[in-house]
Amino acid sequence: IIIKTTSDSHKTIKLIANTLLNKRYAACVNILPRIRSKYIWEGRIVESRESVLLIKTVAKMEKKVYTTIKKLHNYDVPEITTIETICPPNTTITIYRYTRSIYISTITAFSQLTASSESPLRMTFSHNSLSAGIQI
Repeated sequence: IIIKTTSDSHKTIKLIANTLLNKRYAACVNILPRIRSKYIWEGRIVESRESVLLIKTVAKMEKKVYTTIKKLHNYDVPEITTIETICPPNTTITIYRYTRSIYISTITAFSQLTASSESPLRMTFSHNSLSAGIQI
């Protein structure tokens, strides 16, 4: 899943991103700086400069990510949106060495895997769920 939030404070965005990564609640966080947002707040149309945080994680971490965002966010009512990601049936995704450690630490099911640094980790996704066919 990808969880999205925005803030007008770059300090807040960095704090949330670093906390989620340090606690291993997220595998990757993208910061998209300097966007222009328009929204209705207290009955008026408001425009502000914000940054977007795209948090890549797994569904079982969603509640922890939401709790962390709410705790650290500078807004009283932060926007927090979950975007479900879908992998087409029978698609193979290869995660190379530099990302393997992040995914293994984030996805508990992979915590027992050991792989040589030479080989990629292959996960076969079928019907939007991880199949039993994990290859190293």
